[in-house]
Amino acid sequence: MLHSRLIKYILFASLAFSALPSLSAAASDAENEKMSVERYALYVASNNGGAKRETLKYAGTDALRLAQTMNDIGGIKAENSLILTDPTKAEIDGAFRNFKTLIERNKGTSKRSEFLFYYSGHSDENAFLLGNEIYNYEALKESLNTVPSDVHVVMLDSCFSGNFVRTKGGSRQKAFLMDDSAIVQGHAYLSSSADNEASQESDIIQASYFTQALVTGLRGAADSSGDGKVSLNELYYYAFNETLSSTELSSVGPQHPSYNITLVGSGDLVLTDLSEAESAVYIPSDSEGKYFFRNKDNLLVSEINKLKGTEIALALPAGFYSITLIAGNTTRQRNIVLMKGERVPLESYTFSNASLIPGRARGDAESVLEEAKPEEDVKWTPISVSFFPGFAFPETAGTDNVNVSIGIFMAQNKRIFGIQANAFGGTITGDLNGVQASGFMNNNSGNGKGLQAAGFMNNNSGDFYGVQASGFMNNASGSIRGGQWSGFMNNLSGSIQGIQVTGFMNNASGSVIGVQSSGFTNNTGGSIIGIQASGFLNTASRGFTGLQAAGFLNIASGESNGAQVSGFLNIARDISGVQIGIVNIARKNSGAPIGIFNIILDGIISPAVYIDTNENAFIQYQGGTNLFFTTFIAGTNMNWKMDYAIFGFGIGTRIHIGPLLSLDLEILEKQIIDADGISINDNPDMTDAEKQTEAERVGRILAKSTMPSARATLNFSFVKHLTVFASVNADCNIIGFNDRAFTYGLYENSYIIKKDIVQIFPSLSLGLKF
Repeated sequence: MLHSRLIKYILFASLAFSALPSLSAAASDAENEKMSVERYALYVASNNGGAKRETLKYAGTDALRLAQTMNDIGGIKAENSLILTDPTKAEIDGAFRNFKTLIERNKGTSKRSEFLFYYSGHSDENAFLLGNEIYNYEALKESLNTVPSDVHVVMLDSCFSGNFVRTKGGSRQKAFLMDDSAIVQGHAYLSSSADNEASQESDIIQASYFTQALVTGLRGAADSSGDGKVSLNELYYYAFNETLSSTELSSVGPQHPSYNITLVGSGDLVLTDLSEAESAVYIPSDSEGKYFFRNKDNLLVSEINKLKGTEIALALPAGFYSITLIAGNTTRQRNIVLMKGERVPLESYTFSNASLIPGRARGDAESVLEEAKPEEDVKWTPISVSFFPGFAFPETAGTDNVNVSIGIFMAQNKRIFGIQANAFGGTITGDLNGVQASGFMNNNSGNGKGLQAAGFMNNNSGDFYGVQASGFMNNASGSIRGGQWSGFMNNLSGSIQGIQVTGFMNNASGSVIGVQSSGFTNNTGGSIIGIQASGFLNTASRGFTGLQAAGFLNIASGESNGAQVSGFLNIARDISGVQIGIVNIARKNSGAPIGIFNIILDGIISPAVYIDTNENAFIQYQGGTNLFFTTFIAGTNMNWKMDYAIFGFGIGTRIHIGPLLSLDLEILEKQIIDADGISINDNPDMTDAEKQTEAERVGRILAKSTMPSARATLNFSFVKHLTVFASVNADCNIIGFNDRAFTYGLYENSYIIKKDIVQIFPSLSLGLKF
């Protein structure tokens, strides 16, 4: 018996190792796959220019902003970049040596390497000024030449930096495309000023003009072709024009950025790709004016002078932004909360009029700043009574701007600053500040602040700050900060900060910060920070941070953090957290999918075949993550007579102990089914009592055929989907309870844990996972 089992194991092992040649070929193919471009960056910021020179304020933050931009959408990984603030000459030289070593070590892992050097600080005609030290341009060129990258891109934001590129006259060769199949070599130098000009920073923008233009351009403003990528040439032209226009009236004098580009190739070097952005805003082609973007700390992030006829995309990190739009003689504002993965259009109609601060220019400049004047001389009517639109007291013209409007049947006003109350319905063609209440329906064509309450339906065409409450349906075409409550449905075309509660369905085309709660389904076209809770279905098109809880199904298409809990199925793209449901599916789960059936594409998704020393053969499926996975097994005796069948379910965790080795620890519950001994007598003439007795008999047999088990499995992975494994199994026999389970297969030796109570039957397994 032992001899026959040994022969079977030898045959099975030889079958496994016969696959080694194909594994070697697969590994070779993987190495021959197309490799990407690897980018590196050194950012140097020096506020201190030495004695008798004014200390700069923003060199460090300029370097940090450029580094963040290139990390977000420029393909420069954090581990491949370094920021030096107020360094010594020795520290800069040491950084160059470290990059030389790093790039040499990584050669062969990428098809092309690119190195970016950025300097912001003081300089003169010959050198950088580092406190009491100098770093002359010749030394910089020598250091750059020691960096063994295929391409050098140098950006200098300092006075007289044009001298660095002057020796080659600023001549520009034909540009080239960052094409993964191209061979590209050479250098590109961009400087903030000509060889006889000073470079400037500003307290107004809290940055240097040149770096501000670089960052804004790289984030999308320089994309003149509209292809979603910013090339080197697009960036230079944008930075030149923006820097010059910002400094031409400066008392220091205008700045003319310079360049020297000598690159071998064809096309144009792409520096940033907007499709890689965490989030973005879009300014439609028919909009125009100056857009100012400030973050939650009121710091200017970007300034864009938008012309009609082109759409501009601006890549921004997720967060809060205040946006000011100056078009002609009007100034308007809008606040947005940009969620991770969100793309928000900035339509002109979504901006509200801003209250300008009166001011007067110093000196003789007449047209720089004039005292702000209102758009129109608005007159307010204290109270208006309308029987229906067009027939009102005191007069029709007085219904434009009203504090209190009463509609006997229905009223129509341009603006309400107070209350509009109607027996049937009310219409506001401008803005609402206060309360609009009607027995049937409310409609507001502008922005609203306050409360809309209707027995049937509310509609608001702009942004709404406050609450919409109705018996049937609420609709808002802009964004909401507050809440929507309805008996049937809430619909929102923008984002919401607050709560959506309805009896049937919530829909938000933008993002949600807060709660969506419905009796049937919730949907958000953006991401959600907070809670989605529904009786049937939740959908978050850009992922969630928090909780999705549904009676049947949760879907999160973006990156998510938190928990998905459903009565049946959870689907996520990338999730860090917990999925709890009968079936859990994800592309990537760095937490734990807790369910019966788990499919994690970037985790454990592994069918297998194996045999054990009890003369059984099995098929198996494991699915989940390293932290938590489930196992299904099905097998029978190796003589294939199908005398009995074994089915099992288990849970486990995986521990990686090397690049090729891992250890699985599992507990399982096996069920042994004997087709003859557990056949059910389904005689139709049986009484209910007889059927109950028969069911109890089968239940007792099944209980006696239950086998609790534990196993430890050592996996040796050649490639991702081919693994040889060996297991040590421990099957538990509880004396007098499941003895019947151990009458199937070959159970010869046992270890007694407690005499006449518990004994353990060990066995070995050998198999292949795919």
